[in-house]
Amino acid sequence: RTEFFQRWQQDPAETPPPGGETLQVLQSRAWPIIDQLRERTLDGPVVVVSHTMTIAAILCAALGLELDNIHHLKIDLASRSTIIFSQFGMFSLWRLALLNDRHHLDDRLR
Repeated sequence: RTEFFQRWQQDPAETPPPGGETLQVLQSRAWPIIDQLRERTLDGPVVVVSHTMTIAAILCAALGLELDNIHHLKIDLASRSTIIFSQFGMFSLWRLALLNDRHHLDDRLR
């Protein structure tokens, strides 16, 4: 286990958990879904519920961050993170509007 966590800290994008997939593979599966949802719902919000590492991988893709930066994102259980797709004429980008928000939870659960 120690060897895995050392590799995970050094190269999270390419270090799969035992029996799992790399973050690179995870992101390549998850991000196209987000992009499809964006295309289908340009005029309204969409809620996506997932696991913490999937959320972090999606956030990295949206913000143009390398997956090696994933340890810089704190995603707690039951937290809310929000990305907004903005279009400015021919220019468009994803922006982070909310990260790891837990204010919707009862004080005892925060």
